[in-house]
Amino acid sequence: MIETLDNFHTIGLQAVNQAIEQIRHIRERPDFKHVFKSDGTPVTDADKQAEQQIIQVIKAAYPHHQLHGEEYGLQPGNDDSPYLWAFDPID
Repeated sequence: MIETLDNFHTIGLQAVNQAIEQIRHIRERPDFKHVFKSDGTPVTDADKQAEQQIIQVIKAAYPHHQLHGEEYGLQPGNDDSPYLWAFDPID
């Protein structure tokens, strides 16, 4: 995919929209719950799965970009890429 701001925006929106659907699906489950991370902040399956969804969408479009999310941290590889996507799906 061509690396332009318009294309970045399009892929970002695609990733966010898919993550939103993932979050809605999980939050509607009767067994929805959260746990606390070592720093005392809450995390849910929705957080983790939404972040995975975002990673998948961006990696598919831009496999050489760096990705950093709150739950899974900096993804391995691509350390020399000038592009870094940083995200925290629910916060």
